[in-house]
Amino acid sequence: MNKRRRSQAALLFFIVCFVLTLTVNVFAFDKERKGFILGFGLGPGYCDYSQTIDTATGARIDDENLGKMAFFTDFKIGYAPSNQLMIYWLSKVGWFGREDTIQTTTSTRKEAITVANGVGGLGITYFFKPMAPSIYLTVGGGFSTRSEPFRGTDPWWAYGLAGAVGWEFQTNWSLELSAIWGRPTHDIPEFNYSAYFTSIGLTINVLGY
Repeated sequence: MNKRRRSQAALLFFIVCFVLTLTVNVFAFDKERKGFILGFGLGPGYCDYSQTIDTATGARIDDENLGKMAFFTDFKIGYAPSNQLMIYWLSKVGWFGREDTIQTTTSTRKEAITVANGVGGLGITYFFKPMAPSIYLTVGGGFSTRSEPFRGTDPWWAYGLAGAVGWEFQTNWSLELSAIWGRPTHDIPEFNYSAYFTSIGLTINVLGY
């Protein structure tokens, strides 16, 4: 599968997730926050990102720092014990493109790749009012990852944190500003890889309940 088709497949996946969430929201829920919840969000973002590659002996062979506009996604699934408190699995990811240097025995070339920096784990959201419209706060954390999902490489892993402030302006629909932080690493016998990222995203979210 070439890069264009991979990008199209990823976009189709996000659209399908969004449509499924909206469909479930319309037909399967009772409009009470208490109970099962399922949500998805999309929007623009920004990622401040750095990575290093060291040899097993400690010699640094790559050091990169960049800031990139990103495509931000937000997914959650879980349970609300009340109309103001939700506990769930969260996944917040910033997607951006960058150029990678590919070295062979005969040449060096640049290749455009997609990097996904994300945080997954336990999320807790508190709404200030039991019904929309309402402001809410989210805190969460667990693990962070740095991956190149369309290249088939192994992701880098470590701990990570997430937070958000949102406004549910009408039932099931909200505008949310999220921030994620992580320091994923990946070690193999020859090299030690590490990354550091801080990403923010402004998403329009649909939350079925």
